[in-house]
Amino acid sequence: MKSVRIFLIFFQIYFLFITFSYASEGEEKNSKNKIFQEIISKQIAAIQSGNKKVAFSYASENIKKKFINEENFYQMVKNSYPQIYYAEKFVLGKVLVRNVNSIQEVNFLKNKLHTATAYYVFIKNDLDEWKIDGVIVRPKKGKEI
Repeated sequence: MKSVRIFLIFFQIYFLFITFSYASEGEEKNSKNKIFQEIISKQIAAIQSGNKKVAFSYASENIKKKFINEENFYQMVKNSYPQIYYAEKFVLGKVLVRNVNSIQEVNFLKNKLHTATAYYVFIKNDLDEWKIDGVIVRPKKGKEI
């Protein structure tokens, strides 16, 4: 009887631990989701309004080294990422949390149609701030007639 009690106590403690682990993981994803939404929103607004300096400020050091200045960065976005540059609306998807970085899925819409899905790669800088370290865009493939 005593071993059954010990087992039940152990099981309850284990169950609580698992529950709290999943809850904190979910809270972490929700927290990052809000932070990423704010960063993505502000960068897109800056890009669409032509505020190159602000748009460039959300980029990681890796991106800043690659493009050297905000004009090069702005032209790259304008010419290579029309889904982002001309987006009317976007909706956040899943967040993938990894040790080194996190990836935020973003669905872009134009004329109420899903035009592309982007994957924003975020890393933390030396000041513990999240910065965009890259974006991969996958055009939405429509059904053929």
